[in-house]
Amino acid sequence: MKGRKISVDTHAGIVTLRGKVESAQAKNAAEHIARRVDGVKGVTSLLQVVPDRQRKFVDAKDDDMKGAVTARFDKDAG
Repeated sequence: MKGRKISVDTHAGIVTLRGKVESAQAKNAAEHIARRVDGVKGVTSLLQVVPDRQRKFVDAKDDDMKGAVTARFDKDAG
């Protein structure tokens, strides 16, 4: 499991997983691991399956979109 691309947020015992994993099996494994942690009441998985060979392209597109959204927020005074 390549955990370096998974971020974990928790609130009131609910774990939210975000990020990119290389396969459906890795996504299922991450969800399973989170559910087995003591105190976890539920898991919300927002994980995206992105094969390693496509990761560079997807990450670049995500970075471009993040930059565009940030620039739009900066222009909007409200």
